[in-house]
Amino acid sequence: MALVTIVFIAVLVVMPLANAIAIVFISPLTFTLLGAFFLGEPIGSRRISAIMADFLGTLLLIQPSYNGFDAISLPPAYAAFMG
Repeated sequence: MALVTIVFIAVLVVMPLANAIAIVFISPLTFTLLGAFFLGEPIGSRRISAIMADFLGTLLLIQPSYNGFDAISLPPAYAAFMG
């Protein structure tokens, strides 16, 4: 957990705070998918709709394009995945 925090804070030197936090907003998606895969947790239709709303909102904030999403965007994604 300390490594995730260090990586996230280190990336703030070269990336705007709003972009880094928007990328970290994908963490509910990753937690739910990993829980279903490894723990066998059921995913109902309400949870899927909430996850899709979260993902679409994150895409709206990030506005992914080939120019905007580069290698510097990977550490916040790592922090969201390993959080």
